[in-house]
Amino acid sequence: MSGSGNDFVIIDDRKCIFPENDISLINKITSRSTGIGSDGLILIQNSEKYDFKMRFFNPDGLEQDMCGNGLRCASNLYYRLNKCQKILHIETNCGLVTSHILNKSVKIEFDYIFKTKLDIHLDTELKFDFCDSGVPHSIFWKEDIEIDNFIEFCKSVRHHNFFDPNGTNVNIVKISCKNELLIRTYERGVEAETLSCGTGAMAAAIISVEKKLCNYPIKVIPKSNDYLIIDKFNDKIVLEGSVLFNFRGIWNNGNWHKSRI
Repeated sequence: MSGSGNDFVIIDDRKCIFPENDISLINKITSRSTGIGSDGLILIQNSEKYDFKMRFFNPDGLEQDMCGNGLRCASNLYYRLNKCQKILHIETNCGLVTSHILNKSVKIEFDYIFKTKLDIHLDTELKFDFCDSGVPHSIFWKEDIEIDNFIEFCKSVRHHNFFDPNGTNVNIVKISCKNELLIRTYERGVEAETLSCGTGAMAAAIISVEKKLCNYPIKVIPKSNDYLIIDKFNDKIVLEGSVLFNFRGIWNNGNWHKSRI
């Protein structure tokens, strides 16, 4: 499945049989060269309190607390599998998230607190803002997001000792017009630029409001051009965007093939 261009392998693991500690297996499945290929792997598991629990793993095999676009995709798949109500309550490592299944999109409300810090200096020269939107995001504001050395710049920030020990996701952001942002995101764990990042879009939008650059609702346009809408309702951050079911497949001892949707 893909959400705003962010693509994921999603496994119905409610019987808890997936070997989640097998990093090499996650590497193989998510590899675009030798596996299915994705920006991450998601497990749908049972929850004692809510409709289901989402577990998210980056292609490097390490579990992360949140993935906004992945959560939208997982909730849509759970709805497809169960033909249940269109409002779902989901357990994540960050806490409760509420998902609303719409006609062609999914909207999610976050109950947890987003931690921000503005106007930080890196090596005295680079100024950036920081937001933990479930995972850490550094925001660099630019007049032009099509910088020539994008990957090299992002790698140098992502691995900077300022962010030890876990590193950071890196976002280059531009205000394109009123309440509209353009964004490029380099994701740790993927170690590459992705076509979209839900937590990065939320981080940029939240920072833009705190710096009085924008007002909610905010349209965030990632590299995929499949935009996301970030809003605030009853003091909760809301993320909305498209969801696409690409294909169903079977993985068997390192081999996989597509099957009918």
